[in-house]
Amino acid sequence: MLNCRIENGVDPIRVICDTNLEIPLTSKIVKTAKDIKTIIAYSNDNEEKAKELKKQNITLLKVPYKNGIDLKELMKMLGEMKIDSVLVEGGGIINSSFIESGIVNRVYAYIAPKIIGGEKALSPITGKGIEYMKNAVELEDLKLEKIDKDYLITRYYKEELMFTGIIEEIGKIKNINNGKLSIECKKVLERK
Repeated sequence: MLNCRIENGVDPIRVICDTNLEIPLTSKIVKTAKDIKTIIAYSNDNEEKAKELKKQNITLLKVPYKNGIDLKELMKMLGEMKIDSVLVEGGGIINSSFIESGIVNRVYAYIAPKIIGGEKALSPITGKGIEYMKNAVELEDLKLEKIDKDYLITRYYKEELMFTGIIEEIGKIKNINNGKLSIECKKVLERK
């Protein structure tokens, strides 16, 4: 249901990527959208379904199609809505799409002491994959935490941007591209 399971916790805004608006109107997500703010990002028109979803208090964002929903564009749209942090909870396709689009800052990987395997077992990351091991995404400087019987591995995939009030003193943000911040300056600070 993509909701908070902690007693008296605050539910996050749910953002669902659904290229063709295939979510069933009978799903728990749709049925609880009047109580938990829900946004559905889509690319392909389905006016009748869109009308029904809007009746259920769901916000719809039409996002350009780029081999699926253009995730970089979706992040910009969410940023304009003052949503500045997204936790991706999904399967191999959505996980690989986020990694391939280059917008992942942090990886949380949970490992349970259970082996399930199987010929049709799903992978947490699908997509194109890599041809050579030298091209694999390496997770270094890992943080390992034991949570009950499970393990949580955390890794900052890219350096995270941190903003402070000093930016307002210097000028305004022009652009953020590949982790680099461009500022239109009012004044230049001396380097010591």
